[in-house]
Amino acid sequence: VIALVCPTTTVSAANLIAAEQISQASISLTLDQAIKLALLANRSIVTSRYSMDNQRFSLEAAKSEFDVKILPLAGAGFQGTNTDRYGNLGLGLTVQKKFDWGATGSVGPNVLWSGGDYGTGMNMSLKQPLLKGFGKDVNDDRIRNAVYSLDASGRTLAALRLLQGRGSLFGH
Repeated sequence: VIALVCPTTTVSAANLIAAEQISQASISLTLDQAIKLALLANRSIVTSRYSMDNQRFSLEAAKSEFDVKILPLAGAGFQGTNTDRYGNLGLGLTVQKKFDWGATGSVGPNVLWSGGDYGTGMNMSLKQPLLKGFGKDVNDDRIRNAVYSLDASGRTLAALRLLQGRGSLFGH
């Protein structure tokens, strides 16, 4: 029976025997399995994988600027004079799309209630910037930057996997 006495902790013989039994348990791995296990547990590679996922989300966010959007419209107001007072309400819906050459088009119906009368209408618009935001090169810039960042993250991850795999094989 062996007992170690430390200033703050006492280790009994039962604990030492349990630790010895755990250390005697072994796992058989092939070289390929050991390398794969080491690569899965490598924090640099895990961080690089998360960075690549982040860049994928950034690319989706950049592309979403050109998606079709459905926007609700609502408005309320009150008008009046000394003799007449009435409120108005407006509701509508707009379907909007931005194009890569800079224009933004929208179309949508609306309903207006004002002083007891109802009216309907259709809104349509096409906005084209003259200078700022004009042209495909300007508008696709966020997408091109996101694609470049995603590719760079992929290259970094591949390089880390290659370097870490080489380090596992040669003991670096």
